[in-house]
Amino acid sequence: MAKTEISNPDKVLFPKSKIKKKELIDYYSAVANKIIPYMEERPIAMKRFVNGISKEGFFQKEAGEYFPSWIKRVRVKKETGSIEQVVVNKKETLKYLANQDVIEFHLFLSNLKNLEKPDKIIFDLDAGEGQFKDIKKVALAIREELDKIGAKSYVMTTGSRGLHVVVPIRQNVSFSESKKFALDIAKKIDGKTTLEIRKEKRGNRVFIDILRNNYAQLSVSPYSVRAKEGAPIAMPISWSELSGLKSAQQFNIFNSLQRKDAWQGFGKKRFDVGKMR
Repeated sequence: MAKTEISNPDKVLFPKSKIKKKELIDYYSAVANKIIPYMEERPIAMKRFVNGISKEGFFQKEAGEYFPSWIKRVRVKKETGSIEQVVVNKKETLKYLANQDVIEFHLFLSNLKNLEKPDKIIFDLDAGEGQFKDIKKVALAIREELDKIGAKSYVMTTGSRGLHVVVPIRQNVSFSESKKFALDIAKKIDGKTTLEIRKEKRGNRVFIDILRNNYAQLSVSPYSVRAKEGAPIAMPISWSELSGLKSAQQFNIFNSLQRKDAWQGFGKKRFDVGKMR
């Protein structure tokens, strides 16, 4: 496997905070042993910003024809046909993609064992016009409902505006079944919440987005940088940290490198959604 040579290391990707491409690559190199366990053996999509975040970026799902042969790929079925997507199992792959100005990594909710059956469920929480404290309350309420049925859950800042509550599950149900389970939980949450897809109708209520629980839908990877000034991170946190959390962008590529993985043991206990039939 060839080593990645950094091209244009001084290219500024985050103009206001003056963060360069080399700093992005250095971050991904430093956290490779943390991020790869959440990425490996599943297709990814890459959000690239070849001219920095002040210019519009683009999602790239298909592996580039020029990507080196040592980068793992998997063919993924679409509604019509299929595409070849990247799988990040190695640190060098992570570095290579960061060198291609990939700032954000987004993941399938299923792995190569069976792409049509999820191995996790995600509740994506967004406050809209509301406040971050409301999102934290909803996250705790979802955890409480999951605890009642013995489903272990984890919480993560998105590095953008909200939180993800994530439930590792046994890979024995379809996406439609996992989404129904998520919907049933979401409907039990009292207070300022909504399942309304249209933003203009949400008001200041917390949107519980369960639509990511579909085949080939994506969610931002734990430890992924987000394309926002300051280079915030989608950061796994412990439930005990939630009360003191001020913002979904509290962690960034500079202030978080010494953190231990708050999700250690993730996936060792997987909830059996199938038993809820």
